[in-house]
Order: sequence, then C-alpha cells, then structure tokens
Amino acid sequence: MKHALQHALKAMFTTSILVLPVTLAVMFLYMKFMLVTHQQWSFDMHLNYLDLTVLITTLFFAFLLSAKNIPKSNGNGYRKNAIISVSILLSVLVFTIYLFLSGNFRKLGFDELMISYTPTYLVSVLCMKYYKLSAENECTFKFLQKKV
Repeated sequence: MKHALQHALKAMFTTSILVLPVTLAVMFLYMKFMLVTHQQWSFDMHLNYLDLTVLITTLFFAFLLSAKNIPKSNGNGYRKNAIISVSILLSVLVFTIYLFLSGNFRKLGFDELMISYTPTYLVSVLCMKYYKLSAENECTFKFLQKKV
C-alpha cells in the first residue's frame, strides 16, 4: 500500500501543477473554435479552485481505495489499468454528487463543465499511467537495493 500511496501522491502533485495551464489552453482553443474573439462576443468562464481541489482529492482517495480493493495479479503486482479505470469512474461519481450538492451543477452549462473539468481527468490519467507503480516487494529507490 506504501507504493500505491507514493504513486498517488506523485500523480496528483503533477496533476495539480499541470491542470491550470492545460485547462486554460483548452479554454482558449474553445474560444478560437467558437469564433468568439472574431465577432466581439463576450465570453465568461470561471474555474473554481475549490472544485478543482475537491476533484483532485477525490481522484487521490479513489486511487488509494481502488489500489487496496482490486486484487493484485500474480499475488504481488498491481493491475494498474484496472485501478486507474475504477478510480476515474468512482471519482466522476463522487464529484458529480458534490457538484449537485454544492449547487454548481445548475449554475454551469454542460460545455463549461466539460471544458473546466475534463482536462483535469485527462491530465490525471496521463500522470497515473506515466509513473511506475511498483510491486510491494520492490524497493522504491534503486540505489538502496542490495546487490545480489
């Protein structure tokens, strides 16, 4: 479980750093494709940092819960793809319930919800797939491993 915790911390820290630039880039691309800037329309988009914090926190705890509950393959290795898919689905469910309870789901349109929060999920999936999730019996730091 220690390796899953380290993996989740690395992935969510990287996600929290990369999510704002990626989301802003998606928002600007959306404005460019909708031709908002050429026709002098006003465009209002707000990104709530509390919602992003709740989203990243639900992803973190969903990953840990999935890593604990999904059986390991061959007894020692994690099934990384299954853990990521279950954690994303669980996080979407919990985050949607949070948006309903906080009233933010009614205030935002569907396109604004998709533009605001889909990049966060995409960045987190890429970060979770990028970092290696080592087995429990492997040493995290290679220089600490004993040479046999």
